[in-house]
Amino acid sequence: MTAMSATRPMRDRIATHILFLGNGLVFGTWAANLPRIKEAKALSDANLGVLLFLVSVGAVAAMPGTGILAARWGAARLSAMAGLCAGVAICLPSLMPTGPVLLASAALMGVMLGSMDVAMNAHASAVEIAWGKPIMSSFHAFWSLGGLAGSGLAGLCAALGLALVPSYIVPGVIVAACSVPALFLARLSPRGGGARLALPGRLVLGVSLMTGLCFAVEGGAAEWTGVYLRIDLHTGEDVAATAFGAFSLAMAAGRLTGDAVVRRFGAMQVAVVGCLVAAVGQGLVLLASGPLLVSAGMALIGAGMANVVPVAFSAAGRLQGPQGVAAAATTGYAGLLVAPPLLGGVAEYFGLPAALAVVLASLLVLAAMSATLRGLKPAN
Repeated sequence: MTAMSATRPMRDRIATHILFLGNGLVFGTWAANLPRIKEAKALSDANLGVLLFLVSVGAVAAMPGTGILAARWGAARLSAMAGLCAGVAICLPSLMPTGPVLLASAALMGVMLGSMDVAMNAHASAVEIAWGKPIMSSFHAFWSLGGLAGSGLAGLCAALGLALVPSYIVPGVIVAACSVPALFLARLSPRGGGARLALPGRLVLGVSLMTGLCFAVEGGAAEWTGVYLRIDLHTGEDVAATAFGAFSLAMAAGRLTGDAVVRRFGAMQVAVVGCLVAAVGQGLVLLASGPLLVSAGMALIGAGMANVVPVAFSAAGRLQGPQGVAAAATTGYAGLLVAPPLLGGVAEYFGLPAALAVVLASLLVLAAMSATLRGLKPAN
């Protein structure tokens, strides 16, 4: 153990928590304000889908290069720069007219958020190694809390009658401010100078594929369960929101306690059991005849999946540094890109319950894939 890890860099850990909080705030604000964006820009459902697709494409395109830059310049520096740029980029779609300029601004926002995502996770991996014990779940807990805060901030701005542009400027300023502390964290993510694009090794590839499926499963459960409640169970919009709230709160709670659980049982066991718990929750959603059981199922999914992505990012960072994190993040966002049209196709031809059954089957596959983490020692 190095002298750095022996001193447990608390300031660096706190500042990294703030980074994750700011990034989650941006995502939460963006997602919660989408109905207002759609209305203000007079976008059709198809046009909104294209807009969201370009955000994800921008993020995926930026991630491999971000891994190289993080290794060369230091993940902390890159986190700060990407965070400052993200604070500006989130405001751009609200300022742009419709058409190609709006789509370009969405793609640029994706680039900035994707870059920040890889850089801050790579830096978090360095902080975790220096800390000497698994702490990755706590960083992702702050991301979840930031997402909840972002959605709450969006609701508050709407309730106060704030126009769309100020509703994005406020969180933009906050995330930029959250990025400033990372400027002082360079000692834990030194510049490597000679980093080049490297293909992921066998273990990193396994972890990356696992991350991609995990993102796809989380997105599928979160997005399609609300539709299932509205269309198949004929509930109101408030009930669908309650189910998603149960998912989000359970995930945040699971991540706040996740580090202690990983230290006690190990990464592989946490991932396997978590996927099985989520599978039980997804089964409950499918069997439920009312909103209460659906919300309970969604809470189980959130709690089960809470620590799967954090342990995967942690493993990727220990195996191949920033480029390992970049590989896992790229595959994860690719999963988010691929899952909606696939599940939508299944729902179109076989019904929404069949689409959710695919999510359930994917959770069982993910539990088996979590064996990739066998033998990977925790940071301590």
